[in-house]
Amino acid sequence: MTYVSDLGSSPYVIDGSNASRAFNQVASRSEPFAGGFIDRDYKSFPEGFYAPKYSGEVYERSQWAELMKLQDAEETSPWHVHKKNCPILNQRSLPYCWAYGPTAGIMNRYAAIGYDPSPVLSATSFAAQGKKWVKRGGWAAEAIRYIEKYGIADTDAWPDAKWDKDLPKQEEVKRSAAMHGLVEFEELPRMNFDIAMSALLDPYDSCPVTLGLSWWGHLVVALKAVSLGKNKWGMIIANSWGTKWGDKGYGVLTESKSKANEYVAIRRVKPKVDMEGSLQIAT
Repeated sequence: MTYVSDLGSSPYVIDGSNASRAFNQVASRSEPFAGGFIDRDYKSFPEGFYAPKYSGEVYERSQWAELMKLQDAEETSPWHVHKKNCPILNQRSLPYCWAYGPTAGIMNRYAAIGYDPSPVLSATSFAAQGKKWVKRGGWAAEAIRYIEKYGIADTDAWPDAKWDKDLPKQEEVKRSAAMHGLVEFEELPRMNFDIAMSALLDPYDSCPVTLGLSWWGHLVVALKAVSLGKNKWGMIIANSWGTKWGDKGYGVLTESKSKANEYVAIRRVKPKVDMEGSLQIAT
């Protein structure tokens, strides 16, 4: 199955011919969108600094089409999970794409383990605290460090994009933030498209992968590996600019536009527990 049947007959594809338009949506003050991805300093924060390096299998390109066919037949890719169970997020004018991408990935993993719908989580709840209430850019592994420190509240407790320094003190926020988080994520080699595709295609443990894109100044989450025909490949992404962007919030990046300064694979999330410490079973 190709990207055409995944996203319709005229999908929104970002390639070399229109990438400047996507860049201008971040860079131009006349546009309503904000970016916020900052290139990670790998001298100070080398691969493996935040989490283990990629441990999965690296699949040969000759295997990709068959792995895509298997995912489509069983509807097991993160994209299949996302479109059924997760809303598209909207960072509005906040330069917090670096926080929204991992948040979407975490919501995806909650949906994958049976929460229907997935909890809708507030990226602002940890990003604002992590950045000391400054609207500043960052990168995905940095966001996850803040999630480990502060947790991540749902939007019932901390409405998304709400700017209120009293919110972290509220008991409802504390309870919600303690219930959600990450147990496992991996850092993938930067600019290595084949390994990022392998993480998306893994038939045993496919997972979302955040893409910190230097050319765009923006971070998104990749959900599915796709064939573009004639041995060309790409990724379906979920953006954090609401449903009016792309194909109701989704789009396709070609290989050249999917090469990221930072890739993070979102593996496993924290099980939900109630205040007495009992495991909450998804229904």
